[in-house]
Amino acid sequence: MPGDLIVTAPNGVRWKRDPRATSTPAELFAAIDLLTTDWHKRQWNWWRRGQIEAEEGKARAVLHEWDHAEPPPGGYRYGGSPEEARAAMEAEWDAQQAERERARLTRQQRFDEERSNARITMLQNQANAGFMRHVLAHPATAAQRAKAEEKLAKHEQEAARLAAQVGEPDEVPDRRGDLPPDRRTWHLSSLITFRCRPPRAWDQRFASGMGPGPGPVQRWP
Repeated sequence: MPGDLIVTAPNGVRWKRDPRATSTPAELFAAIDLLTTDWHKRQWNWWRRGQIEAEEGKARAVLHEWDHAEPPPGGYRYGGSPEEARAAMEAEWDAQQAERERARLTRQQRFDEERSNARITMLQNQANAGFMRHVLAHPATAAQRAKAEEKLAKHEQEAARLAAQVGEPDEVPDRRGDLPPDRRTWHLSSLITFRCRPPRAWDQRFASGMGPGPGPVQRWP
């Protein structure tokens, strides 16, 4: 249609704006950047009361004003009707889950307790070496410098020795067969779900006068 606003995103996808819309290409690209960043990074700061949700809502509203002007480079991953695409996505997800579970069980059967313990000890020595470097940056006394240098050498030597046994630390599974990167992701998700989101809800209750107990409600500092 003559007059349609069509722009090309950095990844090569061409977008067409609804004729009734008013958002700019810059706002579209900013919305895509926001909504495709890591969810944990967006949710991390729990002191931004309502700001994260408001930013995401605004970004989605902008995105709804645009549609693909043509199929993206390489075509759509899932074709057919929305129902067919959804079924294909679910089937792919189920297959990926089954493969992840198969791999986990294989790693569980090959669990090496000695290597797992060595990994933890190696990481402890690396952390201690890092702290000694921090001390050496600004030692309080000559005696502290000498002691820190001694401990640094000890921890670096032990970490190097264990590294030869451990190999790639992120490839060392635990007893369940789970890998460290997966555990870090799960722990961060749990932190946000059970430590960050509840206080946000509690603070909203307190602010509205619905806090528990008698007497006036006190806001958190």
